[in-house]
Amino acid sequence: MQYPLQHSGDGAFAYPDDIFKEVAATIMVILTTLPGEHPRIPDFGNHAALLLFNNPNEELDETIKAMIKNDIETWEPRAQVTDVETYFDSDTATYIIRVHYQVSGIEDVVETSLKGAM
Repeated sequence: MQYPLQHSGDGAFAYPDDIFKEVAATIMVILTTLPGEHPRIPDFGNHAALLLFNNPNEELDETIKAMIKNDIETWEPRAQVTDVETYFDSDTATYIIRVHYQVSGIEDVVETSLKGAM
């Protein structure tokens, strides 16, 4: 499905026109969903967002990277995460997160970015 959600002309959800856009949209849905928000799949979502009030440090950065990689690879099996970068902007109290991933069966490495307040 497209992110943000959109409807096609026939009332169904619209889907992206290629696999790269579809996988990127799925990753954005995963990263912008808190665990527990999806009532039928309570484990679905971005578990790193649950660390909202933790003090930023190197150990937290590594935990966030591992959680994001795990969440993406658990819920979007077509994405193979090659790297997750994190940076804490102390001026805005915001974590900048950049995910590098490869779509299974396709050689190109794709990058998608998410800037989120944590």
